[in-house]
Amino acid sequence: MLCRRSRRGGAGGGQCARCLINRRLGELLGPPSDALHPGLEALRHNIATTEHPITTRRWLNKPSVSPVLSDLAAGRRALTHEALDELPDSPPLAYLRQVLAGVGALPERDEYMVRLERFLTGLLASQPDPEQRKILHRYTIWHLIR
Repeated sequence: MLCRRSRRGGAGGGQCARCLINRRLGELLGPPSDALHPGLEALRHNIATTEHPITTRRWLNKPSVSPVLSDLAAGRRALTHEALDELPDSPPLAYLRQVLAGVGALPERDEYMVRLERFLTGLLASQPDPEQRKILHRYTIWHLIR
């Protein structure tokens, strides 16, 4: 069935970009249902009504996004910041996190502070001298984080 925006003979079997997005969302999240996390339904609506469907379609097919959405929908990955933190960092994943927070599926958090804390944790762990690590820890807590 073709929507009113579809073009016969175009890419995707004549479906418009928005129809292709909805089809891809169905593949990744399953059909709309009450069983799907409400935050993921809000995400579906946000993506399906995007202003830039062609860009959004490309984003949905990124290898750092599509498996994450499938895992969230299937319950293989919890819909939490901590679960997303376990994944390799990438701009498409950062955008997914931002959209999930924007639709209320995740609580807002200061991503810059999270990155700073991760960096400082790694920096402190790399310091072999315990006394230097202690001084550096005090400095990072009192002058950088606070």
